[in-house]
Amino acid sequence: STSSDAFIITKNGVGDRLVIDGAGNSTFAGDVTIGGKTYPKISLTDNQGVARTFSVGTNNETFTVRNETASSDAFTISNANNTTFAGNVKIGSSTTGTPALNADDLVIDKGASESGITLISTTAASIRFGDAANTSIGSVEYNHNSNYMRFSTNNAERMRIESTGVVKFPNT
Repeated sequence: STSSDAFIITKNGVGDRLVIDGAGNSTFAGDVTIGGKTYPKISLTDNQGVARTFSVGTNNETFTVRNETASSDAFTISNANNTTFAGNVKIGSSTTGTPALNADDLVIDKGASESGITLISTTAASIRFGDAANTSIGSVEYNHNSNYMRFSTNNAERMRIESTGVVKFPNT
């Protein structure tokens, strides 16, 4: 039921499609489509009267959420389902501590519970380190077929821990 001071749009007089009540709350029945612009904007105003504006757009099948205040894309999802974030990524809502300034691009903070990263593969899983000249100049890799872990720097294996626990240093 709706109050008598509500603005109501119906379809053929049957069923409420849009209801704006006396307090300004809106209820939609069905899909809402915003069109006509590359980045259609939605502005949300808080109880202090400050507008928070963001826009959602598509460009060549890329979904983009744009930070209108900074005039930049906050994140994009490409048609290949690759996601690009314009800033740091945080997983978890805790504030256990402040990460080091140069190590805050990806932060997992679950507070008092354990945190972790799992890499699953049938052959090998690795963490790669690189720069513009070589995108994989260093690495930590676990080989599942032979069950060893190896550490590489400057494109060469420097240490290997075998499945038996034996540590090997090539070229020594």
